[in-house]
Amino acid sequence: MRGAFMLSGVLFLGATARAAEPEAPEIPTIEIVRSNLEASYVTFPIILSGVDPLIFETNIAPHFFLTPHDWPVAVALTPKVLLRMFQGPSTPVKTPSYMPRLTVYGWFERTFTGKPLLYSSVSLNHHSNGQSGPFANPDGSNNHETGSFATNYLEFSLHRAGWKPALFDTTNLSLEWHTGIGEELGPDGRYSRLRLHAGTTMLVHVVVDGKFTARVSAFLDDFAETSDNDFVRVLERFPLELQYIAKLPKVDVGLYVSYYFGHDYYNIWFDRLANMFQIGIGSDVSSSVPGALR
Repeated sequence: MRGAFMLSGVLFLGATARAAEPEAPEIPTIEIVRSNLEASYVTFPIILSGVDPLIFETNIAPHFFLTPHDWPVAVALTPKVLLRMFQGPSTPVKTPSYMPRLTVYGWFERTFTGKPLLYSSVSLNHHSNGQSGPFANPDGSNNHETGSFATNYLEFSLHRAGWKPALFDTTNLSLEWHTGIGEELGPDGRYSRLRLHAGTTMLVHVVVDGKFTARVSAFLDDFAETSDNDFVRVLERFPLELQYIAKLPKVDVGLYVSYYFGHDYYNIWFDRLANMFQIGIGSDVSSSVPGALR
């Protein structure tokens, strides 16, 4: 009899403990989408090769959501501008990249509780440099000073959030297709019009609530190779970007560190093979999905 009472007591205490365990909070899916948006930054590049000396590079990418938060879809407008200030006479800002986009996100689950969550997006993107000169110099090289560059493309993406708490927390796969409408990219075969991108948050909460991400791309069609080295010419097809972004306590900016290898993403300068580190500050950053789930 005494054993039965003891067993009953243990079961009761166990049930009470289980009942007292807090359930994972439900977080609106829109907050998961926001936590994985592109960050704005100001950085001071350390050029290894392929890019003229810079004083700074800045990415201005505010995100304006145009739909109610309780909808299962979200429409976001991002009037992005990327610019560089070069070292040289008058420290010029040459041909900024104007990169506005309109993105539609969609999902089936309205809330996130820590289990894997899928959502998708389609974006209409524009990229130009605001110049009106001839694309090429007399020798056939890209006219970096005044050459006109423009392209319009669609990007189809699938995102997954909440795979593991601290490893591969979010992943995404996207296909970028340049439509050929209203474009100035020079001769065919120099700029890859079809690209595949795969990105993942490899580690989160790494030193000062930071996250480490990796993104690799693949040019799926013809492009102009630039290196004389056979091995490097193979690597040119697969641009690589590594990022570390960390929130700083009690302020609205964070530490931003990145490494990039691949064809330059700065409009008409795509004919250069860039190899560089960047360090600076970023805003609108999040180390992962909201910390309440951790």
